[in-house]
Amino acid sequence: MDPLHRALRETQADLEQVSSHLGLIREAIEHGEAAPTREELARRLSVSLVTTLGFERVAMVLPDEDGALYVTAAYSQTERFGGPRETHETWATRLARDVLDEGTLIRWGGEGVGASRRRPRDVEEDVIGLPLETGGEILGAILCTEVASRSWTLARHRALELVGQSIAQVVALQRGRREIEGARERLETQLRAARTKLASQDERIDTLSSSLDLADRAKETFLGLLSHELRTPLAAMLGYASLLREGDAGSVNEEQRDFLDRIESNGRRLGYLLEDLLFLTEAESTRIHPAKTEVELAPLIDAVRRALPAPTRGEAPHLEVNVAPGADRLQGDPALVRRLLFHLLDEAWRTECRRVRVDLERADRGRVLLRVATHGGPASPHTGVPSLRIGQSLVRLCTSLLDGRSRLTARPGGVRAEVWLPRADTAPKTGLATRREPGGKAAAKRPPSSRHSLR
Repeated sequence: MDPLHRALRETQADLEQVSSHLGLIREAIEHGEAAPTREELARRLSVSLVTTLGFERVAMVLPDEDGALYVTAAYSQTERFGGPRETHETWATRLARDVLDEGTLIRWGGEGVGASRRRPRDVEEDVIGLPLETGGEILGAILCTEVASRSWTLARHRALELVGQSIAQVVALQRGRREIEGARERLETQLRAARTKLASQDERIDTLSSSLDLADRAKETFLGLLSHELRTPLAAMLGYASLLREGDAGSVNEEQRDFLDRIESNGRRLGYLLEDLLFLTEAESTRIHPAKTEVELAPLIDAVRRALPAPTRGEAPHLEVNVAPGADRLQGDPALVRRLLFHLLDEAWRTECRRVRVDLERADRGRVLLRVATHGGPASPHTGVPSLRIGQSLVRLCTSLLDGRSRLTARPGGVRAEVWLPRADTAPKTGLATRREPGGKAAAKRPPSSRHSLR
């Protein structure tokens, strides 16, 4: 045979070989779309390699979840023609490890172009190892054996490399779909759990709403009880006690008048407690809308002092009020200011002190500083008494509603409270007054602050 015919025959053989490899690639793509699991995909690919390319045996080796290599699927000509399924030899995973380490096609035995390695002693056929590499990642290896050695050409080498790359892409796509399916299943499981939790939360919200409705009804009943069932009889008791003390039902001696004074004092304190409870309830339900009017402090302090209950023992403390120029008027709700002053003085009254001092001073940012301090009291003031804690809470609440701020502290021998409240717009801008000196020169003179004492 002349060289020309020999070259034509070799070229035709190469074309047939390339065509068979291209047909295998098309089958691999179809298997990737149809195979439900990785094991089934490996099984179908092994069958195609044996039937299409004529290998004696094919073993696909892939790593498991822990990274250990194992023969995922295998197929042989013996099984193709009805023979028994062959067992997976240990050499497959051993040679696959070499392919993964090298990252390139490896031949054991055979003749032709390119380097080949000596066949292992436990392997009787020539072996071809294809790495499954895609995107720089090696997913596994395919081990193929041949009984009759075929000439190894450059065209066959390139064709098998292309087959390995194509199968690697098919395996990667199938793995990606499997991961997407797993993620979708996990999301569906989480969604079902979230829906169950939301349904449980809805039931809980309904239960809480029913409980809140019951609580609202109970609160309305309680407010009605405070407003009518308690305040009305209390007012009648105080009225009759006042009539007795004034002698409308007959003369009373000093001891009886003292008893009646204490009845009235404690009755008024109980009335103040009921008013505080109603006030706190209204504040919680956001039904309080403070007014913005001008409030004079000095007469309001006098009125509050007269309304304070008599002390349970001893004499009432001496009250000293110092009002600086321009600090006698506030901008706020008179009822809130009165309640604030009452609790500030009432708390000072309860410390059993000898003197209570109230200072009104101008402060920065359009504020009036109201300072209440006790003097001459016991070394440990009774600031832990529950009634005092209620009074402090009401002081803070009233201050907040009046757009102010407060600071309450206990100290040895008494208590100290400082409250900053908005000053009235009509308050003087300065505390200085001018007087004319002899000779026509004007000199500035600060007027003395007003100061008075109450018993």
